[in-house]
Amino acid sequence: MGDISTVLLKITIFVVVAQLLVIFFLFIVYVKNLFSHQLYQYILEKYEYYIMEASLGKIEKDSPLFRTTLFIRNILRVIILDKIMSVGGDARKGLALLYKELGFEKRDMRLLNSKKWYHRISAITALTITKSEALKNFLNHLAMDRHISVRISLIKAVIYMCGTDTIKEVVACMAEMPDWVNERLVPVILKAGKLPYERIKDIFDNANARVKRYLVPLIFESDSEQALWDLTNKFDEYDLETKISIVKSLSRVGSIDKIIGFVENIMKADIWELRAQLVKSLGLIRDEKSIPYLIAGLDDKNWFVRFNSAISIAQFQEKGLGMLGEFAKSGSGFKSDISRYILDLNRYGFLGEEMKG
Repeated sequence: MGDISTVLLKITIFVVVAQLLVIFFLFIVYVKNLFSHQLYQYILEKYEYYIMEASLGKIEKDSPLFRTTLFIRNILRVIILDKIMSVGGDARKGLALLYKELGFEKRDMRLLNSKKWYHRISAITALTITKSEALKNFLNHLAMDRHISVRISLIKAVIYMCGTDTIKEVVACMAEMPDWVNERLVPVILKAGKLPYERIKDIFDNANARVKRYLVPLIFESDSEQALWDLTNKFDEYDLETKISIVKSLSRVGSIDKIIGFVENIMKADIWELRAQLVKSLGLIRDEKSIPYLIAGLDDKNWFVRFNSAISIAQFQEKGLGMLGEFAKSGSGFKSDISRYILDLNRYGFLGEEMKG
C-alpha cells in the first residue's frame, strides 16, 4: 500500500512540475512577444522621420539609419518592407532605394544561395516587394530549384514584377509543375493583364499538351469570340482535360446563339464529363434558350449530368424551381428523381452552396 502511495505522489509531483514548466514557458513566450512588439514600435517611432525622408528621395549617408546595430537593422528591414507594401509611386521607389543603400538587397541575394529553402523563399519575397532587378539574374537558377515552394514563389515573383512580358517563360515552367500548382497559378497569371490574342494563342499552340488546359481561360479572357471559333473548330485535336476546360469557358459567352451547334454536338458526345460540364456552363450563361438542353440532361444516363442539369435549371430561380416541381410530380424515372432531390436541397437550405460550386 505504501509503495502505491509513493508512486502516486511521484506522479502527482511530476504532473504539477510539468504544468508549472508549461505555464512558465508560455509566460516567457508572452513576455518575448510583448517585448518584440514594444521594441518594434519604439524603433518605428524613433526612425520613422528618417524613413519618411527617404521616401521623398532624401537619403543622406550620415542619417541615423546608417548608424545602427545589426539587431536594430534587422528590425528596420522589416519596417521598411512593410512601408514599401503600403505605399506606391515615387515613395515606393525611394524606400526601395533606401532598402538597397542599407545593404539589405545584398543580404537577400546571399540568401538566394542558402541551403535552407525557407531562406530562399524569404529572399525572393523581399526582392519581389522591392521589385529588385537583381532577382532576374537568379531566374534560371531558381527555376530549377529542388524545392517546389521556391519555384512557385519565383514564378509568382516573375509575374508580379514583369507582368505579361514573361508569360511565355512561366508557361514553360508550368510543364514541370504538378496540377495543383498550375491550378493556383492561373489566377495569378490572369491578374498580370490581357495579352494580345495572337500572342497568347501562339503560346497555347506551342505549349506542353498537359499545360494547354490551364491556358484556355487566358485565351477566352483575351478575345472570347475568336477563342470560341478557334478552339471549337479544333476541338477534337485536344486531350480530354483541355476539352473540359474549353467547355467550362463557354460560361463567358453571353448568348447560347453563338454556340448552339457546338452545344448540340457535345450533348451527343459519349464522354459524360463533357456533357456534365456543358450543362453546368449553360446554367451560368442563364440564357432561356438553353432550357431545352438542360431538360434533356435530366434524363441523361449519367448521374452527374442529371445533377448539373437540375442545378442549372434551378439557376433560373422561381421559374426553374417551378419547372423542377412539375417534373417531380411526373412519377418515376431519372427526371422525376433528380428534380425531387434538388427540391429537397432547396427545402433544407443546401441548394445555394451547390449553385456556387
